[in-house]
Amino acid sequence: MVSGWDKSPGPGNDYAPKPWSRLEWIAFAIMLAMIFFGISYAASQT
Repeated sequence: MVSGWDKSPGPGNDYAPKPWSRLEWIAFAIMLAMIFFGISYAASQT
């Protein structure tokens, strides 16, 4: 998924990252939550 970057490096294009959309922030938060709960669950199983 090419999010936040322009597709074509044309003249005058400085590769500035675009601001994230709400959907990208939600997906990022869900991913972090899954990692956090996975680590805490694995730690509690020992």
